[in-house]
Amino acid sequence: MEEYDEFIRDSIINNSDYIFEGIVERRGIYQPEIIGYYGDDKTKICSAVKIKITKILRGHDDLKLGTAELIRLGGSIFDDSNQYIDGWANDVGIGLSDTHTQLFFCKKNEFPVKEDIFEEEMDNKQRLSLFYDKPNWDIIYKYSTKRGAIWMTKTFESINQLYRYLKKYDNIDIRKPEEKSFAERRALKKQQKDSIALQKEKGRLKTTTYIKA
Repeated sequence: MEEYDEFIRDSIINNSDYIFEGIVERRGIYQPEIIGYYGDDKTKICSAVKIKITKILRGHDDLKLGTAELIRLGGSIFDDSNQYIDGWANDVGIGLSDTHTQLFFCKKNEFPVKEDIFEEEMDNKQRLSLFYDKPNWDIIYKYSTKRGAIWMTKTFESINQLYRYLKKYDNIDIRKPEEKSFAERRALKKQQKDSIALQKEKGRLKTTTYIKA
């Protein structure tokens, strides 16, 4: 069974375009921000989930910290007075917690979307969907810093242990998007050094010119 779980973990991580930590935003005190709507003929109902990205592990070029729209199959549709109208696969909320930080394994969304479903503009323009979305199976990792971490039956003693586990995979860069890579930091330091040297040289030439005058 462990070999099978490891195979699933490898598949999810290796094939996800975007991997990040985040949390589902709340619509109110008791409800997560998940809104159902009618899609096309192939997908009767979809749900838009408002999430907040808190740490990016893969996909720094396309994503940034802040809100994003996640599209899932299934959900429930309510009218303006919050009366239930229609629903399909109502377990869509399972695995999307609004009380725990989670790891999201995503790709670019290909499901039908409804524009302006949320009043405020998202920080990320790119809509996302889960690479592997099986609501009845808790494949989405949740953690508490006190209790460690569990994902797909694998237990980690700490968040750092989880990060070490993930670093064995390609294109995992555990940093915030505003942080620079080593090469970028080195180039920036060189640019700053050259700028300081140029300013010193300008000051020297200005002083020399002033003395000669």
